[in-house]
Amino acid sequence: MANVELAKSVSRYLDNKKKCSPPLREEFIQRILLIPDDIEVGIPLVGNLSGCYKIPFDYKRVSYRIVYEVFENMERAVVVYCGPRGNAYDRVKRKLRRR
Repeated sequence: MANVELAKSVSRYLDNKKKCSPPLREEFIQRILLIPDDIEVGIPLVGNLSGCYKIPFDYKRVSYRIVYEVFENMERAVVVYCGPRGNAYDRVKRKLRRR
């Protein structure tokens, strides 16, 4: 069983009712709760984002992404992005570069 943490920006996004409606928030939470049981539930990313996984889904005809980074021999995951697919990967690259 892996530990899963949310980045501050992810927590803020999920708490913002204007950007993330309660039903959409539930969709995100249901998928995030899959990670502790199977840390490789997502699709592995490649290139600059290797070590990260994505969980794609559609809600009301909009594509969304959950992107998480895996650490410490697959024992810990940090959700670094939740939101629309639009520029998700550019945002993740910027966040990972800041570390």
